[in-house]
Formats: sequence, structure tokens, C-alpha cells
Amino acid sequence: MIKWKPIVDMLLLLDGEHVSLKHTNNIPIGNPHFVEIMKQLESAKYDFSSVDWIDYYPSVHFDNTCVDEFSKLVDHEICRAWISRVDPGKNAPWHWDVDDRETEFLKLGKLKRWTCFITEPKVGHSLIIGNKGFYNEPAGTIYEWPNYREWHCAANCGMEPQFLFHFLGFK
Repeated sequence: MIKWKPIVDMLLLLDGEHVSLKHTNNIPIGNPHFVEIMKQLESAKYDFSSVDWIDYYPSVHFDNTCVDEFSKLVDHEICRAWISRVDPGKNAPWHWDVDDRETEFLKLGKLKRWTCFITEPKVGHSLIIGNKGFYNEPAGTIYEWPNYREWHCAANCGMEPQFLFHFLGFK
């Protein structure tokens, strides 16, 4: 069992990589898939001032040991992994994860994705993947996505940061 609490406690003290329209260095702005997502959000008159989350990466912000353990647990090799943080009042709008390395990853094998809830349930933390909503999921709950490119979103209407571990792997 992966001990997530010490990792989360450490991440609370670190600056990760912000993902928002104010921090565009972490968004693939020129990618045509991203452009299409932005057009859809703009058409829906999305309030972009609330869009903001933070990503933390293994070997940069936290030790890679938990990624290796998770890789063994799901029996897949890693393409990429990260921990996301959504602070109170912020959200990650409806999107799918555009990755400029997708073609490279697909050459490795069939891609699969998982999300692990790494903190105890807190009021106001939500995640939607496709047509499935998650709320009050116990720490350690792992969800295998139906498609690694599935549309999803997360919101934090609570009072504490929301943390999730994400893993994209191949076999």
C-alpha cells in the first residue's frame, strides 16, 4: 500500500506547475486538439478566472518510489504520472488531456490510465470522468479510465486542497 499522506503533506509546502490561462507555459496552446477544447469552452461562455490547478511531477516534486509501486500494482509500465492539486474555489474544466508526446507513447503499446484518490474524502471535492462522478471516495481508491483520452473535469467547492494521483501506462 502506498503511503500518500507524507507525499501530500510535503506537496502542501511546494510550488508545483500551475495550469491556467495565466500560466500558459504548461498548456499545449498550439496543439490543434487544445485549440478545439478552448473553442468549446469559449462557446459555453466559461469563466476562465476560476480555472487553475497545480501539477506535481515525480523526480521533480516528489520521490519516484510511489510511481514505481503504482506501476507494479496496475501491471503497466509508465508513460507519465503526476499529482494534481485543485485549490478551494478553483476547477479544471471539461477537457481531455492533450499530450504532445501521445504519438511517441502509442508506439510503446496500448495506453491505459488510472486515477487514485490520495487524500481522505473532503466536502466539496469532485471529479467527473466521462459520465461517472466521484465524490467522497476513500483514500487509496483507484479508478481505471474507460479510455485514456476520456473527457473529464474536477472542481473544489470545499475548504481544503484536493489531490489526485494520475498514471498513464502501457503494456
